[in-house]
Amino acid sequence: MQKREFKVAMLEMANHVSRRIQECSNDITMKYKTSEGKVLAGMDLDGSRTVLYTVLHKLIKEFEPRNEKYDKTEKELKEFFGVSYERKKKEKELS
Repeated sequence: MQKREFKVAMLEMANHVSRRIQECSNDITMKYKTSEGKVLAGMDLDGSRTVLYTVLHKLIKEFEPRNEKYDKTEKELKEFFGVSYERKKKEKELS
């Protein structure tokens, strides 16, 4: 993996996440378009939040760290942002 400055690397990741959100939105549009051309008809802001929440959970799985190289950084950032979560153990970690 190439080394990058933090700002550059985060900008690349943000752009990639943004593209993936758009791709997921397009998938939702194709699957749920009604015969009248509406998508998930009658949705308000809370409905959109629910869709985004679900899409972000999907992307969390896609962007999960591949190894434990930066576990210390992850722990510090979890404390900084006041979040807690448990990562699923990969199959080889379970063995």
